[in-house]
Amino acid sequence: MAAPQVEQGTVALTLTTSRDALRAGLSVISELVRGLSSPEELLRFQLAVQEILTNAFEHGNLGITASEKALLCEQGLLEAEQDKRTPGASKKRIQVKASLCESLFELTVGDDGTGFDWAHALNKVPTSEDLTNLSGRGISIIRAMFDSVEYNSTGTEITVKKNFRRR
Repeated sequence: MAAPQVEQGTVALTLTTSRDALRAGLSVISELVRGLSSPEELLRFQLAVQEILTNAFEHGNLGITASEKALLCEQGLLEAEQDKRTPGASKKRIQVKASLCESLFELTVGDDGTGFDWAHALNKVPTSEDLTNLSGRGISIIRAMFDSVEYNSTGTEITVKKNFRRR
């Protein structure tokens, strides 16, 4: 991960396609909102941001489809498949821009993948099974946490917004 660029409540990051870079990115973003809400809400926030970063990593830059991920999770082989595909994605990056103005948080994450049909994913009504599966719940978690969720036309970039109500 390149050193974060911080300017007046805004952080810009360029992450490599690696699990370590995702953890470092999550840490920087979490620090930006520390103290804005209850510990419980901040944990839910971190989970949703982790889902956004993981989707860019797995589905975007590594090209693991939703059906492949479901099968790999069932077989306990997801991490091995990530490790197998990571060297081929070494030149791909995840672009992150996070900003906080007063209590309004905005996050944009883009990847170098081919994108996905985000309209279909947003219109899907989650079932109770979706919430307990090892894959396929990321967008539901993201939508539950953020006030606004938008994708670019190709599905390679997501922008989310959340208004933290001060404690």
